[in-house]
Amino acid sequence: MSDERFALGFMTGTSLDGIDAAAIRGLGRGDDLEVEVVRHVHRPWPDDLEGLKAFAHGEPRTASEIGRLAHDFGRLHAEVVRDAFEDIAFDLVAVHGQTVHHAPPLSWQLIDPWPILEACRCPVVSDLRSADLIAGGEGAPITPRADAILFRRQLLSDSTVAIVNLGGFANVTLLPSTDPASAIGFDCCPCNHLLDTASRHGLDRPYDEDGRVTAAGTPEANLVASLLPRLASILDDARSGGDGDDAIEVVRSLAEDARAHDDVPNLLASLARVVATVVLEGINAKIETHRLPELGRVLLAGGGVRNSGLVEAFRDRATTGQPGLQVESTDAIDVPAEAREAVDMAILGLLAMDGLDITTPRTTGRDDAIPPSGSWIGPRRS
Repeated sequence: MSDERFALGFMTGTSLDGIDAAAIRGLGRGDDLEVEVVRHVHRPWPDDLEGLKAFAHGEPRTASEIGRLAHDFGRLHAEVVRDAFEDIAFDLVAVHGQTVHHAPPLSWQLIDPWPILEACRCPVVSDLRSADLIAGGEGAPITPRADAILFRRQLLSDSTVAIVNLGGFANVTLLPSTDPASAIGFDCCPCNHLLDTASRHGLDRPYDEDGRVTAAGTPEANLVASLLPRLASILDDARSGGDGDDAIEVVRSLAEDARAHDDVPNLLASLARVVATVVLEGINAKIETHRLPELGRVLLAGGGVRNSGLVEAFRDRATTGQPGLQVESTDAIDVPAEAREAVDMAILGLLAMDGLDITTPRTTGRDDAIPPSGSWIGPRRS
């Protein structure tokens, strides 16, 4: 049996801006897996799936409509396979699906995987969170064990590496050693949810392209001080992702007021500063709680990496008091920032195929005992 396998991972996050698909080449099995990113494709969210976006935001749908949304979403994934990866013979496809509800012990990632199977003719795994949930876990974050494999070569001998995902909701993986089981993950606070809300209501744009407006602003001390407790409370509550928090409504009101006073750049810069502060304070708190080595490197991933103002806020906040701290995008180490979660999905699929647990008790709070991960369809897996 060859130790070389090709896997395709799909991810759609809470930002609902499109589908990311990443093909990887894996060598070895289990925790000895070595990974190379072969190709990344981003497919923007299509207009004919606005109904799924509305459903994910809580708008009611009939059973017939939900079934159609799931099937059409699966067909869109299948189109990506045919359009962008037809030349690769995959051993596995791992698909996350669209989260339409997450309140442990319940979590629903909507997708009909059968169109994907028809397109790729290899095992397809979905529903990657339920095994953790039934074992008493939060079902999130599920990427830390995959991050430990993906970023193994970036680890430091005497300090902790933090992988920070700047998505709709920010989450972090802490890697204190080369043992994948030592990875610790946690969700932090809304990130792009807040910045995009401010952009929509303050600039009439879906997002601040390249972070130009954010970078042009100056954080306002009073505004930062008023918002910090709101976001910090979300981190303190140990929430596992989502966008159902009152900060969204607060930011909407602030953006409308800032627009009236021509102060949107400063609002965006303030939001970036708050997110960076909450995330980095959360990292330091986890390092202290788990008695990990001090923070030595921060790798930024996710769509927020394209926001230059947000990245600069992280760099400025992280290096205050620790001037030598490295803060950079995963792009610098040949892992496209917007592909990282899709790559992790592919890795998790391979780990599950090898019979390993894909989450850790320290990350999700689950019991030690856990059933096999994922719902599988297609040819018998090896």
